[in-house]
Amino acid sequence: MTILHIAGRRSAILDYLRDGPLDKRDLLDRVDASRSTIDRAITELIDHEMVREVSGGYETTLVGVLALERSREFGRDADAIATAAPALSPLWKESDVAVEFVRDAEVSLVAEAEGMRLLAALSSAIRTADEIRAVFPQIAR
Repeated sequence: MTILHIAGRRSAILDYLRDGPLDKRDLLDRVDASRSTIDRAITELIDHEMVREVSGGYETTLVGVLALERSREFGRDADAIATAAPALSPLWKESDVAVEFVRDAEVSLVAEAEGMRLLAALSSAIRTADEIRAVFPQIAR
């Protein structure tokens, strides 16, 4: 199991411990989990150096903070790829498209009858946009 996977699974605990030391009782009050689940999570996080014991309980380490941030970014990127998949799948597999490109992308797939209305809306959006990353025209029958 990778550190990113662990950070994703244990994100609620890492978030709470990021704000400062908490003991297990405080975690039980905040996290919807049993005492044994909290115990296993803390042990796993300590074993992977994402949490450390301090006076007053436990706190997230820099390893935990970085792993949590990367785990969340990975999740956002995976969601962005899934959203853009209908527009990306017709492209050549060696296309030079970075994940950053598809973040916050809007994908519109239309039937032929809607095409002219969409092109007019796209033209208007391009004229008034502050920033345009790119437009992929994909015409298929």
